[in-house]
Amino acid sequence: MENKFSVNQIVKGKVCGFFVVLGYRVLNDRRFVQVKPYNPKTGETSRGEIAFEESALETIEESGFYPRAGYNSFYGEVVTVKQNGEVTACGFVIDNLARSNEIKVKNVMAGF
Repeated sequence: MENKFSVNQIVKGKVCGFFVVLGYRVLNDRRFVQVKPYNPKTGETSRGEIAFEESALETIEESGFYPRAGYNSFYGEVVTVKQNGEVTACGFVIDNLARSNEIKVKNVMAGF
């Protein structure tokens, strides 16, 4: 059986939370994804681990956010699109794609 996720991949729980994939394991003849809680704002993991079925997790791309960084010619500075949809420049939030319309999201992502 092919793995949907890879080690060290950041994934999102379908109900809540972000996680770093540690690997796969079999418990009671069922396959689980072993993960560690992850904070996308700080880039740090927290203590402890948990195991989910693959169906309980999704890739960041499926949830609509792509962590990227690039140069914004309008502002003339480097900007970053965080996983939560915030667009930051020089440490300040200048936009929030999670609260924008789909066309705006596609236009911003096309620039990266």
